[in-house]
Amino acid sequence: MKNVLVIFANPNKKSFGTSLGKSFIKGLKKNSKENNVKELYLSDLKFDLNEKKQFQEQILEDDILKAQELILWANHIVFCYPIWWYNFPAVLKGFFDRTFQSGFAFKFDDKPFPVKLLKGRTAQAIVTMDAPPIFYRLVIGINDKRILRQMLNFCGVKMLSHNYFGSIKKSDEKKKIKWLDKAYKLGLNYR
Repeated sequence: MKNVLVIFANPNKKSFGTSLGKSFIKGLKKNSKENNVKELYLSDLKFDLNEKKQFQEQILEDDILKAQELILWANHIVFCYPIWWYNFPAVLKGFFDRTFQSGFAFKFDDKPFPVKLLKGRTAQAIVTMDAPPIFYRLVIGINDKRILRQMLNFCGVKMLSHNYFGSIKKSDEKKKIKWLDKAYKLGLNYR
């Protein structure tokens, strides 16, 4: 049995990225009735994006504490987000800053490298963009993939895949249906 947390980082719950995440969930549930799935919408959380007391203990909002509980519950985390200005939205970075803190996601002891407190978990990303993925890969250099992989690895979470869907705005319904099916199959084939 797998506990899967799907984190939606688009403020628009009716976005195509949300639809892709929902298709993934349908496939995951079809894959095995034993998979437990929980959804977390960052747009519903109430928290200060800014970490004001870096390297000091700070008071965490209830929504951040609940998010941390969900992360600890999960074996696998799926991040659904759009590419805005060549990277993931600021709310996702703020979520990482506030949630994946020292003492929760990692800690330092007398060794030069951190102790990875979230070890044993896996993750993947479902990413939408207005540019074609090939343009993003060749011209921009896939910033989000590198950054997300490094942040998660720092905490012990192994990144399994990044799945890019675009150009969203220029695509017809037939193409979008094909992408929804691809997201469904990602969930269906998750092991």
